[in-house]
Amino acid sequence: MPDQLSLFPSGLVDQTDQTVEPSMDERPADLPPVDEVFETSRSSRHPSDYLTLLNFISRFPHYSPLNTFLLYTQNPSASLVATAGTWMKVHNRRPIRGARPLIILAPMSPVVFVYDIADTEGDPVQIGYLKTTEAKINWDNKVYQLTVGNGAHHGIEIREIPLQDTQNVSVMPVTGRLREKYHELHISSAASYLVLVDSSATIKDRYVSLVNNLGRIFCGHLGIDSRAWWPDRREFSTASENIEAESVTLLVCARKGIREVTEKEISACTDLNGKLPPFSLNVILQVVGYIEDMGKSTWKGPKKKSRYK
Repeated sequence: MPDQLSLFPSGLVDQTDQTVEPSMDERPADLPPVDEVFETSRSSRHPSDYLTLLNFISRFPHYSPLNTFLLYTQNPSASLVATAGTWMKVHNRRPIRGARPLIILAPMSPVVFVYDIADTEGDPVQIGYLKTTEAKINWDNKVYQLTVGNGAHHGIEIREIPLQDTQNVSVMPVTGRLREKYHELHISSAASYLVLVDSSATIKDRYVSLVNNLGRIFCGHLGIDSRAWWPDRREFSTASENIEAESVTLLVCARKGIREVTEKEISACTDLNGKLPPFSLNVILQVVGYIEDMGKSTWKGPKKKSRYK
């Protein structure tokens, strides 16, 4: 993986920015490749640039979050990409002479080369392919039900109850005291986490809430149990946890065509200098991909195995 990611430029480094950022010597030496690339860009701490990145990733729901990030590092202006073969077969177009391919990763091969529409020529592309994500993605209530069902494989008990406006915390590790507090829910003995979803909300709003809470669990903000494939990251500040959870929520929902999720929650995470707190884009992209997979089919077990058994 590091060798493949080294093919990509760091990108988006604003040489005119005079804001003092941590030097490379001050950053952890063992950053994952995605975070290493991300940390060299101004997007990592500037809210407007970071939101631009998130909006880009949300426009390519048919590519994994990681591959979409790789596309962004190479060409942040890309709007519609496909392999040379797909361009010819589907659109009767071909890459122009000298066109620079964009590199993404593929399960069965080291890399795949794709081309942006601006680097191709041929027949006009049908208008349907140029419409926005909202027009291409049809929300399916089944996504919510599948996600709820697959949560049980991770010891996540998801319950729908009427929530009060004053009840700010809706995801919690299961303890003896919690079982006593919610004794009427008859929480499973195998549960490690409890997620409460407002039963009076629309199913889309319930899904948004569920994604946010799953994001907090899978980002490691609530710790780990013996089944966890995610790291224990409880040492993070509240601001850092919020930026990760809200980023996961925005990406998963926007890539599903749910545009009710706004950007204000992310903008609210800035410090007094208007900068975003430290966070891991690598963790965010992994969690987004995992939650998306939870809504696609019924699982017989978790897709990622625990690293703690």
